[in-house]
Formats: sequence, structure tokens, C-alpha cells
Amino acid sequence: MDHRRNCGNIVRWPNSRNSDGDIRLNSKIISYETLRKLIGVLAMMFPLVLLLGYILGGGEGIPESLSITYWSNVRDVFTSMLITFSIFLFSYKGYDKPDNYITNLSATSFLIVALFPCSHTIVQEYLFSFIPVNISGIIHEVSAAIGFTLLGVMSLTQFTKGYQSPTGHKVFRNRVYRFSGVTILCSISTMLVLTLIPGLRFSIHSYGIWFLLESIILWCFGVSWLVKGGAILKDT
Repeated sequence: MDHRRNCGNIVRWPNSRNSDGDIRLNSKIISYETLRKLIGVLAMMFPLVLLLGYILGGGEGIPESLSITYWSNVRDVFTSMLITFSIFLFSYKGYDKPDNYITNLSATSFLIVALFPCSHTIVQEYLFSFIPVNISGIIHEVSAAIGFTLLGVMSLTQFTKGYQSPTGHKVFRNRVYRFSGVTILCSISTMLVLTLIPGLRFSIHSYGIWFLLESIILWCFGVSWLVKGGAILKDT
């Protein structure tokens, strides 16, 4: 039982948990489920919004990467959506301290990605212009790698936790979480291989492969959060 004091009296709130282990105490559970859905929708919309804005702004084809759009007409959209994404992650409270550490570190990583743009041949003014753009690019890439990796870790290790004996829906949700997590980590590994093999670098930039892999990571992450938020595959 959860105990809350009110005017000297103890108010008792019945505790219950769903099959994902989420405590259903009061309206806070609704806000957390809504937050999960918002995170999921924002993650899935991010590459689509950037691509649409890039094309409408006169860009040709698919951008080389999500990050390169910072130097295009959707610079403000890129930055504002990433900062919003980071704020949502910072606001989320997980199962335990490790869950919160992973979420907060991921939020910090993406906030850094938003504030330190990637390297580019045509450099405009940016927030920390006193830092050489090649240094900013290194900070950007390292932070993005950490953030993307933590997205996979969340799906694989945190979302699969549960309090009760898993229901049929929970078992299927865990499969979705694991598939999403594995796909995210495989996409990151593919990006690493493409980076290390000089002969493939032209393909990365010419055909938007990097943009596609980053989009797959965000879409898988978004699906995990939509499932976690009860938007789909919810217990009946």
C-alpha cells in the first residue's frame, strides 16, 4: 500500500501494477504513459520532418545524414526537435536508478548533439562558434554514438522488465522491444563498418545510406516507446 499523509491522517492508495511493472497509483501513470507516447511520436517524426523540410526548402535528393541538415534550411527544426526530445527524456522517470541513469545520459547526449553541429565545408554561425567546427564535429559524433547506443540498450534491457508473471501481450511486447534493440545496435554496427571501409564512404554520402540507418534507429526506438506507452499492444 502507498501511504500519503493528509491533515494528520494517513491516506491509503491501492497499489497495482500492469504486466510491464508500472505502478498504477494515481494520475501520474497517465502522464508517464502520455510522455512515452510523445517520445515515441517525436522520435519517429524527426527524420520525416527533416526530410520534408529539406526537400521543400530546395534540397536535392536525400540528405547525407540527419546531422547534415543542421547546415540547411531546417537548422532550427533540427535543433528545436532534438532539444525537445532531450527535455522529454530528462522528464521521464524509469523503474529504478539504472533506468534513470540511462535515460538521463541519453538525454544529455542528444542535447550535446543539438548544440554542437557536425563538421561541414560551408560553416555558418553557431552557438559555440569559438570552438573549431572540426572539434564540434567530433563532439557531435561521439555524443550521437552514445545516444543511439543507449536507445538500443533501453529497448533491450529496460523495457523488457516486468513485475508480474508475463501475460501473452507482455511476452509479445518483449519480442518487439528486443527486435527494436537488436535492430538499433545492428544499424550502429553497420554505420561503424561503413565508416571504417574507405571504399564505401562514397556510397554513404551519395545514396543517403547514413540518413536511412539513423532513421531506422529512431523508428525502432519510437515503436518501442509507443508500445511502452500503451498506444499499441496494450493489455486488455
